[in-house]
Amino acid sequence: MHAFGIAEVKDRLVAAGGGYEIVHESPGQEFGVYALVAPEPDHQQPHADDEVYVVLEGSGMLEVEGNRSRWPKGRPSSSRPGQSTASAPTSS
Repeated sequence: MHAFGIAEVKDRLVAAGGGYEIVHESPGQEFGVYALVAPEPDHQQPHADDEVYVVLEGSGMLEVEGNRSRWPKGRPSSSRPGQSTASAPTSS
């Protein structure tokens, strides 16, 4: 088992104004923390891999393939490879 500190990474990235940091890598899997600070939108492009998103603090809006929904703290969401996604924090 490999333990990693998500909260510490999130706090460090938020203090720096946002960003991305990988916290675990293994064959076929990468787990990272991507911090967006309101009102900064997500500028990522569609990825080649499945993605799972979880709001760690505050809330936001998530759009996957044109379907937009509120995104509360703690609620996971996912996208398939190549799907167009956009997210934006609405509160911190």
